[in-house]
Amino acid sequence: MLQGLSDEAEAVREISLRAGQSIVNQYATTSLAQLLPPLEAGLFDDNWRIRQSALSKLLGDLLAKIIGKTEDTEASNLAVIKGLGREKRDKILAALYIIRQDTSSQVRQKGSVGVEECGFKYSKDFERDSANSYKQHYLLLSGKPEPRQETSSQQNTR
Repeated sequence: MLQGLSDEAEAVREISLRAGQSIVNQYATTSLAQLLPPLEAGLFDDNWRIRQSALSKLLGDLLAKIIGKTEDTEASNLAVIKGLGREKRDKILAALYIIRQDTSSQVRQKGSVGVEECGFKYSKDFERDSANSYKQHYLLLSGKPEPRQETSSQQNTR
């Protein structure tokens, strides 16, 4: 399903996104162990469309389901810890922080705004809480080959 998000045809991307959203909405509270690994992998996929959709639509929807309806940052962070566990929450926070430096401007923008719209905000204690996860992600990414730099016109034609 995630691969369909990078298809050249807009209709295929739209159907893949809707299928992913349906899966997330249906299983967000009962099958987190099966949903999170592909979404986490999608955050660092080589294709910017997969990164963007995994981040802004699918992970955002999943976090919104876990958090529920709250405006309180502390309550939303506690809901995520309760739903995911502290280690998984820290890993996702670290990944979101790294995405803010993505080579694609569309992904960077969604990393800055998209997930926070659902109520999952960076706490003041991010550096302390997520430092080890951030370092692990950074080390894993430093071992990957450098992603190809794409201009925005190249990104828009795909």
